Amino acid sequence: MAAKSALERGITTIWQKLLTVVNNALVYLDSRTAEWMHWCGTLKDLIDAGALNVCDISSARGGNESETKAVFIVGTLLQSETLDFIHAIVECSDFQHCTILSTVPENVHSFARHAEIGEVSPFGELSQKLREWMGNMYATVDVHYLPLFPAVVCPGLFITPVFSTFFPLLPSDVPRLQKFLRSTGDKRVFNNLNDFEMSSLPHNLQLKIKMFAFGLNSLFELLEVSEDCYGVGYLSKVIATELANLPAARMRRKSSSSRGSLILIDRTLDLVGPSGHTFDTLADRIIQLLPRLPQHTSDVAIDMSPLCSHGSSTPHTVAPGCLAHPRDPPTQALLCSMITKRQKESLVDLSRQLQEALTRESLIQKSKGVQSKVTTEQLKAMTEHFRGQPKSLQRHGALLQLVRAAITALKNDHVSQMEHLQAVEKGLILHIGEHGTQSALSEVITALQSDHQQSRFVAVEDILLILVFLYSLTGGQECYNSPMEEEQIKNMLVNKILSGELKCSSETFLGSELSEKTVRSRISDAFEKVRGVSLAREELQMFRNVFQTGTALKPAQYQPLVKQIIDGIFSPESPELPDIEFKSHGLKDLIKRDSVYS
Repeated sequence: MAAKSALERGITTIWQKLLTVVNNALVYLDSRTAEWMHWCGTLKDLIDAGALNVCDISSARGGNESETKAVFIVGTLLQSETLDFIHAIVECSDFQHCTILSTVPENVHSFARHAEIGEVSPFGELSQKLREWMGNMYATVDVHYLPLFPAVVCPGLFITPVFSTFFPLLPSDVPRLQKFLRSTGDKRVFNNLNDFEMSSLPHNLQLKIKMFAFGLNSLFELLEVSEDCYGVGYLSKVIATELANLPAARMRRKSSSSRGSLILIDRTLDLVGPSGHTFDTLADRIIQLLPRLPQHTSDVAIDMSPLCSHGSSTPHTVAPGCLAHPRDPPTQALLCSMITKRQKESLVDLSRQLQEALTRESLIQKSKGVQSKVTTEQLKAMTEHFRGQPKSLQRHGALLQLVRAAITALKNDHVSQMEHLQAVEKGLILHIGEHGTQSALSEVITALQSDHQQSRFVAVEDILLILVFLYSLTGGQECYNSPMEEEQIKNMLVNKILSGELKCSSETFLGSELSEKTVRSRISDAFEKVRGVSLAREELQMFRNVFQTGTALKPAQYQPLVKQIIDGIFSPESPELPDIEFKSHGLKDLIKRDSVYS
């Protein structure tokens, strides 16, 4: 078994601290902290540590007379809806001991209330409120900051569930920011995002930036690293500056034994890859095709009912499987394989582990060799041996969930639709390579017009993703012959939505009222964002283009921004990278090659 990384060891330490406070307690989680725990621990860990039950905080389920202790673990500010939930739960219970663990530090709570740090203690005030709600001014109450920032998916890759909805600003947001400032009496004129200092941003956005900076600080505490901060893109530069000047981070850097570089990149600078429909890896296919696990943003729901005995299950009696299995190292390694290797190699790894599991359970005889090619039918046939074997199912449940995810994704009904969208994207790259950008949007219009009978565009999101792909790829260059082509696509979308030809997967995008006025307004707003995506890289100098023109020997292709940045950092021919701004000590403006290697 591979040794744990410093990050994994640090997360384990946080998890162990958390387990020390849950004994004999009702534990309440919100969706953000629940997702962090999903990747970092298990429900069994909490129960084994003495938790009486684990509840969704929004359920407002109170405790009975024998349940006298509560622990609330929340990933938001302790105000508004979150505080209302806690209030309702505490008032309808007989708690004698309450603990609140918040991922937001106390000084950010002070900033949220426009109070000076040290002037008033938000956690102290909340402790007093809790005692009032409990009806006992001498009750035991604890309110603490608990950083739950990174969740490791596989070595070299972590996610931040608490910040899953945090998104960079776009150039198209400048008019809105300008309007906001005028409403506060600020009459200054701003032409682009770089003109806005952090103090000029809306208070709510400043809060998110501060929370994210504290999260990054907690990450480097776990790594015991003193970091140099760099930013690419407006919001990344603001966050890098905030982290560089954070008092807690300055203190930490003085005692850190190791050094490293942090390069933050606005993800809106290159949305070609994220909006594309490529299946480079098996994990790619699974994440794109399987539904999300309820209230999760990173994991998927896997149908496990085919492994149940015939007639023993209904759609509502079998819990969905998932990809996260933090207490099963072999399955974690297999997930890493699915993320980093080609699909063919991942299928061979799945087959090998499945054969080994079947052999250990004496469900099949040991195979003499490893197959070089594995099919969905072969995987499905092997999983059939586990049906009606509850003990074997339990022992190898984590492995079987990944196998079922692969089978479901490979046999998914939407595969042909995804392949069609992928073909459209490849066609756009080839078209731009041969004819330039200006006629690219007409290709999308043609694809929509020819789709009338085949219905391969089934959701509004399909078309919006194609547009994001195109506008991010062309990066500020006009991709139409006339602005009227944009109006033509808008009208086509509105008509297809109103006729029911196009559905909308998101409940919040179009809302419940499908009037022409509402739909037209939402589509216009979406196009404004898409245009913002196209302008996202206009301030960059070296990394403005992600489209690489073809040659006689090589076709035109997409060149990912992250790859360009990494290549530039390690290239001896790029001593200075003006697009990557250094923020750590305020003495330099540009990243130097020597500082990367220092």
